[in-house]
Amino acid sequence: MSQDDINRAKKQEIIGKFQRKAFDTGSSEVQIALLTERIRRLTEHLWYHHKDFSAKRQMYNLVGRRKKLMKYLRENNFERYVYTIRELKMNDIGPKLPVPSYKQGKNMDELTLRFRNANLYPPNPFYQDGKPERK
Repeated sequence: MSQDDINRAKKQEIIGKFQRKAFDTGSSEVQIALLTERIRRLTEHLWYHHKDFSAKRQMYNLVGRRKKLMKYLRENNFERYVYTIRELKMNDIGPKLPVPSYKQGKNMDELTLRFRNANLYPPNPFYQDGKPERK
């Protein structure tokens, strides 16, 4: 059995595991699983051939494509998203949170943490009404 046959068999195994119905090769789950397998093979290749810049660039493109598909799947079918990342032993990409900014108050000892959208964050349970007490 050649390496091509092994890769083809592995690909069919992955498609069989993640397809929604018979002959389904285009669903997001299948595409994410196939991209993950390619990324893992390229990572192993780059471990030994770290100066192969075309392979490195190809891997970056594959990672970006997989990230877009994962974002799409997370927004549209969360149950299948959770199943996919658990089966592939991947990390959750999670929602993108805003970056906090700090504002210096009138008093030099007061430094306030602000967010662009404060509604995304729950109130702090250590303060009454979620805000520190004023002196």
